[in-house]
Amino acid sequence: GMTRTLVVCCADWPIRAADEADHDRPVAVWSHRGIVATNPAARAVGVRVGLRRREAQGRCPELELIPEDPARDARRFDPVVAALGAFTPQVEIVEPGVATLATRGPSRYFGGDDALADRVHRAVAETIGDPDRSTVRVGVADGPLIAHLAARVATCRTPKIVPPGTAPSFVAPLPLRALDGLVAAPDILATWTQLGLRTLGDVAALPAAAVLGRFGTDGVRLHQLAGGVDPTTSSPTPIPAEVDVVVDFDPPETRADAVAFTARGSADSFVHRLGNRGLSCAQVVITLSTDHAEELQRRWRLDGPARSAERNRSPAVLIAERVRWQTDGWLTGSHLTRPSAGITRVTLAPGEVRPARGTQPGFWGGASAAERRAAHAVARLEALAGPDAVCVIEPRGGRHPGSEAALVPTATVELGALRPLGPADGPDRGQPPWPGRLPAPSPTLVPADPTPVEVVDDAGASVEVSGRGELLGTPHTVRLTDDAHRGSGRSATITAWAGPWPVDERWWDPERHRRQARLQLLTAQGTALLVTRQHRRWWLTAVYG
Repeated sequence: GMTRTLVVCCADWPIRAADEADHDRPVAVWSHRGIVATNPAARAVGVRVGLRRREAQGRCPELELIPEDPARDARRFDPVVAALGAFTPQVEIVEPGVATLATRGPSRYFGGDDALADRVHRAVAETIGDPDRSTVRVGVADGPLIAHLAARVATCRTPKIVPPGTAPSFVAPLPLRALDGLVAAPDILATWTQLGLRTLGDVAALPAAAVLGRFGTDGVRLHQLAGGVDPTTSSPTPIPAEVDVVVDFDPPETRADAVAFTARGSADSFVHRLGNRGLSCAQVVITLSTDHAEELQRRWRLDGPARSAERNRSPAVLIAERVRWQTDGWLTGSHLTRPSAGITRVTLAPGEVRPARGTQPGFWGGASAAERRAAHAVARLEALAGPDAVCVIEPRGGRHPGSEAALVPTATVELGALRPLGPADGPDRGQPPWPGRLPAPSPTLVPADPTPVEVVDDAGASVEVSGRGELLGTPHTVRLTDDAHRGSGRSATITAWAGPWPVDERWWDPERHRRQARLQLLTAQGTALLVTRQHRRWWLTAVYG
């Protein structure tokens, strides 16, 4: 009952989509969750996916960093999907850079899996401008996940064909790390590694009942995959009727963001209709139409290889995002494929459905009703303002108040795992302490740009700091240059002070070298300030609440 599937993977696609694939210098694509893609030159110097930006730059100071842009990746991948459409109309986009297609019909037409894979390999390489086929991987196997594994082990010029019925022997010698990024169960994979399991064959040898009792349904799916049985095609669920959603535009719309914004509410209705039938959408079919009888249909996988950036996002947000990607790619394509009129209709239809798993409350707590309502509110805000507009505070660590925490999009973090910053759950929790960082408590207000101030003694002379970090003078008055002192005036009398704390960091890098001294001040109005001496001037860098 397995579906014979072909998978095409374009290696390092975010870098190629950013037009940086032909450079020999180290290049990486980064986001708030760390490095998400690297080129061979960066991997050669130790830069790997998952590293924090600071750690990657520490390993390779000359590393060129490019911000992640999924819309750009999807827009540049649209010509590849169009090239695959010459072989079959049933092309499915797993993510920008990865696409699949069922091989039953095309293989018969082109003379077998080997001939089809070679033709697809050549067509995709020509489309992306890679005549050597050095970045295109093609795999054919029984089921999309097995085919994805085959594409990962394929060589640059030879597709990997797994003959029908031989999937168990193919996956058995593969290491457990071959599933990284392919399944959304990193905790289970980590546990199996700690238990001494090294290959998928070791996992397949475990008793199925024991795996179910210890690791639940997620463990059973992984156990099936390790045994060469693709769990995504083993038990298809019938698609119910009358669940399609149609969105009409009058007048026609020519902006991708406007189309996606309107489709967001319809995506909620689409997901709700399936949810009322106890189903979830695994594949959505998005069809765009114009007044000139032009039509573009794409199939998008929603539960494919696990992407950490989308793990906590609602299906409606994912569908609306793919509507925007597809519309943007069509409207901004070449003159041969670009529509001659605006979008008049968007149709959402399920291509594949699965039983909804629901939410099982834990015996010892878990997500409360308030947390679930907050998650729904965040999802709606993301739909209105964009996925990167809603941010939360994430502890980072550092020597300066501005680097101890950072605002990151909610889509990149586990909202339920976030903890308030404090003595027990602060920036230093779970990592080595930062020598030279300020003692607790942390400031409550950190301006984006430090404000110049003057710290003088009782005679009106500026207080200096010696090269040994000693204070030359007694602070008496702090003079502010704006209203950052919460309306207390241009100057304030200092009643107490602490410090200075000198910091001399990155002395080996002339461009990033920073040498400064920090001083805590308490004014007569009861406000505590943090001022910094740098470049022979005082700067207001933080305010304590």
